[in-house]
Amino acid sequence: RVRDPWLRELTAAAAAAPVKPGTSQQGTGPGKKKFNVMQAVQRMTSPQKIKLALSGGKEARGLLTRESNKQVSTAVLANPRITDGEIEFFAKSTNLSEDIMLKIGTNSDWTKKYNVAHSLVNNPKCPPGIAVGFVIRMTEKDLGMLEKSRNVSEAVRSAARRLNAMKKMGKKSS
Repeated sequence: RVRDPWLRELTAAAAAAPVKPGTSQQGTGPGKKKFNVMQAVQRMTSPQKIKLALSGGKEARGLLTRESNKQVSTAVLANPRITDGEIEFFAKSTNLSEDIMLKIGTNSDWTKKYNVAHSLVNNPKCPPGIAVGFVIRMTEKDLGMLEKSRNVSEAVRSAARRLNAMKKMGKKSS
């Protein structure tokens, strides 16, 4: 059952659309079709997906971030109902596009939070230009982990190595 009222309206519109080959539909009676969110999103056009990304619920936002169309996937981040927890989850996710990482990394409200910055730095999909900027905010323990991590880019590892060496030099001279 679709709980989001806006999605319910789109689901009804999608039910009237012709069935794409290879997709299944569930019948709930003569002339009535019931779709879950994923099936409804599969039947939508790009403008409908963008509209859903801007106003849909959490489940729809999660699905639409994986969309191949960059306009749709980045429109999710403009949704006013998006939570900090979702942003942190997106920053950690290695199966999302670099465009989403770039948009998260350039939003100062989201990157103020240490967990979001930490997730971006440790995400191999995050562009090095964005990730290196957050290395300076990492704790000594996290810097040590970054130095040894093979999952991050060489630029991030070397920045962590340099910063860790500078911090150790500062402690020795004190």
